[in-house]
Amino acid sequence: SIGSRVGGGRGFGGGSAQLYINLEPLGEGREDSTFAVMHRLARATRGLAGFDVRLRPVQDLGGGGGGGGGGAQYQYQLKGNDLAALRQWAPRLVAELQKLPQLRDVATDVDDDSPRQNIVVDRDAAARLGISMAAVNAALYDAFGQRQVSTIYSDVNQYRVVITALPQQAATPESITRIHLRTAGGGMVPITAVAHMEDGIAPKSVEHEGQFPVMNVSFNLAPGVPMGEAAALVERTMAAMRMPGEIRGSFAGDFRRFRQQQSDMPLLIVAALAAVYLILGILYESLIHPFTILSTLPSAGVGALLALLLTGTELSVISVIAIVLLIGIVKKNAIMMVDFALAAERGGADPYDAIRQACLVRFRPIMMTSVVAILGALPLALDFGTGAETRRPLGIAMVGGLLASQLITLLTTPAIYLLLARRAQRRRERRAARLARSAPEA
Repeated sequence: SIGSRVGGGRGFGGGSAQLYINLEPLGEGREDSTFAVMHRLARATRGLAGFDVRLRPVQDLGGGGGGGGGGAQYQYQLKGNDLAALRQWAPRLVAELQKLPQLRDVATDVDDDSPRQNIVVDRDAAARLGISMAAVNAALYDAFGQRQVSTIYSDVNQYRVVITALPQQAATPESITRIHLRTAGGGMVPITAVAHMEDGIAPKSVEHEGQFPVMNVSFNLAPGVPMGEAAALVERTMAAMRMPGEIRGSFAGDFRRFRQQQSDMPLLIVAALAAVYLILGILYESLIHPFTILSTLPSAGVGALLALLLTGTELSVISVIAIVLLIGIVKKNAIMMVDFALAAERGGADPYDAIRQACLVRFRPIMMTSVVAILGALPLALDFGTGAETRRPLGIAMVGGLLASQLITLLTTPAIYLLLARRAQRRRERRAARLARSAPEA
């Protein structure tokens, strides 16, 4: 289905229109991905004279980030103090970015062709008639603004009375000439006695961020181009143009969220590891055994990244969520072995026999829980249909991480446990020897 809207909306003016295209479900009448359909439509509409067509997919994950509402999927903002300088440099930046084959549908929201009516007041004539600029401004606002003149109160509600011109009285620019002004003597004169109108052009809208005017450059990515590579290209192009110092560039929209994800991801993983370490340290009342359990996590992370690399899947927000989930899933193998080995040591077994017995006894539960977890994530990895692009990275990362941790940690966890246990035993023996040597002296 296709819907349309002409004009209106944030980032759109009277000379713009929007088409809302609802695609058939993937695998049910449609074999191409959303981006493939976008690129095909972009090629088909590239030759339309007088039209600037920009396509943007509807995101399953929304969120803040700002950016122009009328452009392509990704936005780059130019912010400065001087609006005229921004209007001069934004088209130049668009021209440079259009030369990059990695970017598609590069355009800007700068539109200087919107008509504007300028009212030029003859201040000398207004002064002779005793008409102030405040009176001119008040008359224009009464006719075309929304001035509240009264409030009607009822038993349960109140209604504001707003004065404005009727729609048919404000349909054309000539309606301004029918406004009358009150002179100092109390008479009424038409506004044309002290002012005249001049035609002009102006931007259809000027966006601001933090009280600074901004202009948005929107673009799409070519197939197979990651966001990190595109970000580096845009920044190099921006630096090579040597814009004035008061003009600053920054990413907006999805790119801003991508940058925030890159900066926050290490902190998120470190916080998750710290929380797991504290919980395990409290559980075992030890600072060593949590390291044995956490040693299973690197293999899971490497397995998840290899799975994403082999399948050509991007490291998106959903993939990072899968890696965080793996922190809580894969450590159960080591927990089952370490918990059993500690119980065996309390029964008098040495570390080698304890961890060997734990591996033999806990092998079947470990395999059963791992197979269940992998089979539970497999439908997500093989998902198709509506929204499959969002769910598939989660399943691929989880399956890859679980398989890698299952194959590696069954060998590494006993070795690390035995290594740390023997080091702890040697440390206890050295401490006991020091105490024995110091006892006769005391």
